[in-house]
Amino acid sequence: MSVGRSHSVVVSVPPRFAGGADAEPAFEVIRAGGWSMVADPAANVHARHPGGLVYAGWLPAAGVWTWRIRCTDGLRTSVLWTADFSDDAPTAAVAAYLGALADGLRDGPGPCAPDAGPGGPFCPDIATAHAHLAAAGWEIRELNGWFIEARHGDGDLLVAYGTLAPKWHIPWMLRVGSGWAVRCTVGGDGPEAWRAVFDGDAPMAAVAAFLAAATAPGPVACYADSLSSDVLARHGEGTRLRRQRPTTDPRERFPS
Repeated sequence: MSVGRSHSVVVSVPPRFAGGADAEPAFEVIRAGGWSMVADPAANVHARHPGGLVYAGWLPAAGVWTWRIRCTDGLRTSVLWTADFSDDAPTAAVAAYLGALADGLRDGPGPCAPDAGPGGPFCPDIATAHAHLAAAGWEIRELNGWFIEARHGDGDLLVAYGTLAPKWHIPWMLRVGSGWAVRCTVGGDGPEAWRAVFDGDAPMAAVAAFLAAATAPGPVACYADSLSSDVLARHGEGTRLRRQRPTTDPRERFPS
């Protein structure tokens, strides 16, 4: 969300390029689920699920990762799984992830079986990831016993699952570099627009909801001044003027 900025021009872009400037759709999902929410002096928003195990932070002042989601054990002493979304990851897809996560948490943390934890079952193996991606229309680019990579649409959206290093080097992931990674570029070989990473124990239903929203048919309308010049030049369509309106500082909506 762009605090204190006025918007004037609306453009149509594919959903994967709609950006994350307006976090309100994700906030709506969080509020509907009864999460506690508080804004800090830097205008970051911190939320915790009623069950106490899952934290979601909207952290535009923090750097690379605008959304950070953490699931801990009952004592909050160990992190069980993580999910991170960079600046410009589409808010609609983050909202879809949070909605599916809330569904998985609705009945409590569930049994800590080998393939399930708080939020629901995680992806157990490459074969399961392959079956899901193929059924969802992803084009498989690389497949072996420990890694799968696929692309969608014009090739500007890539997803990988399995042992991500060294090709997708994400050293802080909990399962020694194992999990999901998503990368969106402006054109197949163009600059990166955003990325998202999910630890291997993150609930698969929530990851699937994020991927479905990111690959949804479009276009969708968004403000031109919230998009990068690369996205605007390649995908911006049908500009039109609108009366300017200021965005709202999240500190006005959440208690401190």
